[in-house]
Amino acid sequence: APGGPYFARAVLESRWRSRLLLRHVLGLSREELKRFIDRRALFEGAVFAAPMLDGSRPVIVAAPHFGAAPVGYVAAVSRVGARRPINLFYDSAHAAPRINHLFERAGVDANTLLGGFTGVVAAMRALERKEWLVMMPDAFDDMAHTLAVPFFGRMLRAAAGTAFFALRTEAWVVPVFSAPMARLGVRVTLGRPIDSRRYYASKRRGASARMRA
Repeated sequence: APGGPYFARAVLESRWRSRLLLRHVLGLSREELKRFIDRRALFEGAVFAAPMLDGSRPVIVAAPHFGAAPVGYVAAVSRVGARRPINLFYDSAHAAPRINHLFERAGVDANTLLGGFTGVVAAMRALERKEWLVMMPDAFDDMAHTLAVPFFGRMLRAAAGTAFFALRTEAWVVPVFSAPMARLGVRVTLGRPIDSRRYYASKRRGASARMRA
């Protein structure tokens, strides 16, 4: 990350704006929240969502847990127009009440699946029914259950659950990132969906080549 006081100041300002944004949105009614998303949410990359809307495969929406992420989740799901049930998967119950409240206010029927064996089984069954799963790969309780991945020139710990679910169920993985805006709004960036079939097929080809050798 860049050094100097400017970067530190920007991080502190973003955290402050995110807390203010979340506090404001949690106090809105359903109609007010809808107007907020229509007027105060700026979307980038929404065109990438087209391949995952036909309902032929499950979808995993993955985003960081910090900052404006809860508001971004609700805005993204509302904007994309998910036609399948939404399932919220958490390793712990810490953030669940706030996000559940936001989805309820947005008129989105969402199920909460906490971590552990029961939650994993429920998540697998939901994906097998071609439903949507909302996950936060950077939130974990036990570092032993994580992988080190390259991130902006350094190694970062991330939970492997998102990759596991995607490879087992051939789900689309849609990266979502939310950032607070200067005038009490949120910028939601939808990344290009990651096709788990592509990586699964590559893995199988590699295994076959090793067997032939």
